Amino acid sequence: MGKMVGGNGLSTSFYRHRDKALKGNDLPTIHDLRNTASTNMVILQQHFPDQIPDQVLCDLFGWTLGMLAKMKRIYVSDAAVIRAITLSI
Repeated sequence: MGKMVGGNGLSTSFYRHRDKALKGNDLPTIHDLRNTASTNMVILQQHFPDQIPDQVLCDLFGWTLGMLAKMKRIYVSDAAVIRAITLSI
């Protein structure tokens, strides 16, 4: 059976395993992984807007609709958005 997760939950486990697997000064953080996941989900949403409505992303990442709009502007490059939109036309 696995080890119980402490009070910090996922972040404690993430950093413990990251530090065992990776060495160096510029290591990814749990926030980096969340940014990558949110970016990929927003890009995926551009391809499947009916299957992934904004509310699903809000629920997944704990955002309001206003915050989702802001995150789309911050984490998804203009080129990625334009590419996703033009592929769906």
